[in-house]
Amino acid sequence: MGDCLKKKFFVLLTLVLFCLTPLFTLYAAEEAAPDFSKGMLLFSDSNYKEALKSFEQSYKIDSKSDDTLYMLALTQMKLENYSKASEHFKTLIDKNPGYTKAYQDYGISLYIQGKYQEAIPIFEKSLELEPKNPQPLFYQGLAYYFNGDKDQSLNLLNRVAKSAGDTGLGQNAQSWIEKIETGDVPLLTAEKKSKWSLVGAASFFYDSNVSLDPDAEDVADLQTNQEEIMGSGALDVRYRLLEKGPSKLYLGVNAYQTAYADKVLADVDMNRFNYGRYIGGADWHYLISEKVQFRLPIFYYYSILGASRYVQSGVGDAAVDVVWDKSWATTFTGEIRRDDFYANPGNVSQNRDALKMTFSGEQYFFFPQNRNRYLKIGYKFEDNFAKGADWDYVASHILFTSQNPLFWKLNFLALADIIPLRKFKHVDSVFNVQRGDFSFTATGTLSRELVKHLSASLNYTYYKSSSNIARYTYTRQLAGFTLTTAF
Repeated sequence: MGDCLKKKFFVLLTLVLFCLTPLFTLYAAEEAAPDFSKGMLLFSDSNYKEALKSFEQSYKIDSKSDDTLYMLALTQMKLENYSKASEHFKTLIDKNPGYTKAYQDYGISLYIQGKYQEAIPIFEKSLELEPKNPQPLFYQGLAYYFNGDKDQSLNLLNRVAKSAGDTGLGQNAQSWIEKIETGDVPLLTAEKKSKWSLVGAASFFYDSNVSLDPDAEDVADLQTNQEEIMGSGALDVRYRLLEKGPSKLYLGVNAYQTAYADKVLADVDMNRFNYGRYIGGADWHYLISEKVQFRLPIFYYYSILGASRYVQSGVGDAAVDVVWDKSWATTFTGEIRRDDFYANPGNVSQNRDALKMTFSGEQYFFFPQNRNRYLKIGYKFEDNFAKGADWDYVASHILFTSQNPLFWKLNFLALADIIPLRKFKHVDSVFNVQRGDFSFTATGTLSRELVKHLSASLNYTYYKSSSNIARYTYTRQLAGFTLTTAF
């Protein structure tokens, strides 16, 4: 009898809760309504910061409201918090796949962040739900272009131009078609909108010749072609502090550190060859027009060159980027750099100050069918004015870069730096001759994205130096594997 009463009580309780649940939901919705209405008024008055507070309060009370979540996402878009907006839109369509209008806005939030590959299927879903709305098709066409598929981009934009006719959207689509076909595309404005960017990398290398080019150290205990294995780590963090009109101001920090394993040369202190570089500074960009950009980066460097040798540097650049027609662009850069070198008491001859001035010009050639494939050719002249030691010289660099997407989503990057002559201005204090060097550096990197935010690459670098001083004539090879994450 007791068990029977328990069962009846449980059934009754379940029925009561089932009946009360809609009442609780209705009560939450009624409680949230004033905040939601206030948020809508503030939103219509373009007071997005206060509107966000109201929508957040409303959503705390009634987290089941799809409309509130949608307005939360839309307000974050207005405040240019695109990453947060994307999170809200994704939560909404995961909860309610039939919330039609969220797809287009979700796709736009991804597009603005430069996440073109993610945006494309979202626009496709929006078109599936709203086949008569040409807006998602327009943005999908642009996303295809900036993702490297020119043909598909033109196909979709032509469909928009045909269906939208003389409307503003149709005219905009036609304008983009003309720009893409002639190569007259404002590439400089196609930047990611996220304020933060972070790149981290970990590498493992085989170094065929770690001990050469010793910067005048006593290396009598070492032989040529000393090999060793090495690990390195790098971190780059960037923040867009200001964006007002054509001006943008970025702050950034960068760190890089090597660590030799000390396995092959077990009897040698490998700390004397480890290298660390730490950078912090600001980078100001000013968009003069759709095709011309001025940049002014200013940075402070602190480097560790092996055991008890340090360099601190102040660097200021001035650069102009010009995007021309026919898929080509040019960058001109001038740089002034002040270096202060410090060495341990046993190597005080290397203490010196140096002022270096450089000028460079680089020409980019983009392939019309795929903007991820390009060729860059450049020239750089540097003049190093050093006080102390034997490091005052002039040099010219011939630079080559090529990037080529391959099969299986592989990407190949090749770089070369040729110095026909680094000519030193004075007679070397040790060898009593005027030094002159030729050097050649070639690097190849084969990379592939493994999963979102994570890629892997195989790297190989060959370096050769020829000099009239035997100490500075050698070859060096590095081969390794790198994992990189980027957000």
